[in-house]
Parts: sequence; C-alpha cells; structure tokens
Amino acid sequence: MTNRDIVLNDIHGGGGRLSPNQRINSLTATQVSPCRVVTCGNKKLTYNCFIERRIAMSIKVKLACLVLTCLLSLSSGCAEIPMLYHGNTVSSVPVVAMQEGSSSAGIWETFDLIIDYKYIKKGDSFEISGQAALSQHYQMTYDGLTRMYVYIFFLDKDSRVLETAFLVNALSGNTRDIQDFSKSYKVPIGTTGISFGYSGEVSTDKGNNAFYQLPLK
Repeated sequence: MTNRDIVLNDIHGGGGRLSPNQRINSLTATQVSPCRVVTCGNKKLTYNCFIERRIAMSIKVKLACLVLTCLLSLSSGCAEIPMLYHGNTVSSVPVVAMQEGSSSAGIWETFDLIIDYKYIKKGDSFEISGQAALSQHYQMTYDGLTRMYVYIFFLDKDSRVLETAFLVNALSGNTRDIQDFSKSYKVPIGTTGISFGYSGEVSTDKGNNAFYQLPLK
C-alpha cells in the first residue's frame, strides 16, 4: 500500500482521503507503534488505526452491557418465581400432606394433568421426582403441545401458598409426551403440605386451546 492510499483522520475533527493527484513529499512521518503520526503543514494527522481501537473498545463495552443485562434478568426472574401466587389459597385441587423422614409417593390428578411423584423430606431439604403427562382427553383430542408450565406450591396449614417453584417447563412437543422431573428444594418455614398447578396450550389443525389450574385468589 502506498502513501497515496492511506486514510487519515484529523485529530482536530476533520478527515479525508488523500487524492492520487496530491503530492505528499512535504509530509514527514514519525512511527508511533502501532500507528503513524503524520505532520502536514501545521496539522497533525493520525492513521485510522485510532478508529480501529475505538471500534474494538465499543464492541467490548457493548458485550459487557449485554452480559450484565442477562445477569440482571436472570436474577430478577429467580427473585419473582418464589413469590408467585404467594398468599393465595389452593382450594379446588388435591393437597398433599408433607411427611417427614421416609419416602412418600402418590398420584396427583386433575381433568387436564396427571402427576406421578415420589418425594422425601429431611428437615428443610425436599427432593421430588416423577413424571407429568396430559390426560387422555388431551392426548386423544389434540396433537401438539405448544407450551406447559408445571409449578409446585409449598403450603401452610390453611393451604395458602408460601412459596412457588418450577417443576416442569415444556416449550413444545406432543400431547402424548411424558415429562420427567427430578428437583430439590429448600422447604419454607411453616410448610405443612404441597400441591401443584399448571398452565399450557395444546394445538390441532383447527386451532389452539389453553388450559390451566392455578391458585388465582
């Protein structure tokens, strides 16, 4: 590359490309690693590696901001889920009395969903595993599962929600799919029982249908 092809930036705010017709014999260049500083008359010019540095710095700043935004979003989401439906009463679905020590198993069932579970509670440690599946009605009537969120609710003696946690999070699939789960939680103080809730959407060629069972009040 010849001096005629170099793009210059005026540090006083101007800038431009040297015309092939311009003579640059009057220019004196001083090497400043990794850039060159060029004196042209009374003006000092620097090669566009300065711009390259600014672009690189801008990219780094944007990446840092993106990472910070993601971390804040995640932390915000984790802070909100436990308080979801807090204080609301579970009244229209089964409530499972929590047993201490030994392993317990059972089936929790509604018109929409069947949860086959087993759990063990030791102190404030709670481990639960099992499977969740849509009922025969949905398996026979609909084809696709657009989304399904299943929650576990930790309840007090009056069946009021103390804390909520995700149990299953399915974003797509078939209505015949079985959703396996295995989770560990810390039991909130005052918990005497658990229950489940859900919201989702199924689909056919004719359209979609939403379903849910949640303690809304």
